[in-house]
Amino acid sequence: MTLANDSLAFLIAAAWNVREDNVFGLPTWAKTSTFLIDARAASRATQKEMQPMLQSLIEERFRLKFHRETRQMDVYILSRSGNTKLHPAASQTYCPLTPPPAPATGGRGPSPRLSSR
Repeated sequence: MTLANDSLAFLIAAAWNVREDNVFGLPTWAKTSTFLIDARAASRATQKEMQPMLQSLIEERFRLKFHRETRQMDVYILSRSGNTKLHPAASQTYCPLTPPPAPATGGRGPSPRLSSR
């Protein structure tokens, strides 16, 4: 597994399958500094099998203590009032807010994301 140019905040989000903006309590450098991780498993592993390995690596190298909690947060609802010129899309295959999945690449450069956001 090679992960390049990813922040600790992203790595935590990927390892524990949470959204990066739901990771709290990190120092500023954890969101701005990037790291290169080049790790090898004893045998070929799936993404689901790699998550506990990445968790162990982060806990060991960064001495991370992780816990889940429920927080009260603001939520905004976009609703329609009255007549509108908006209509359902003809096709549901593409959403401009969700980028297409990145191809898996080796070596240096952007790494494929381990979790959906």
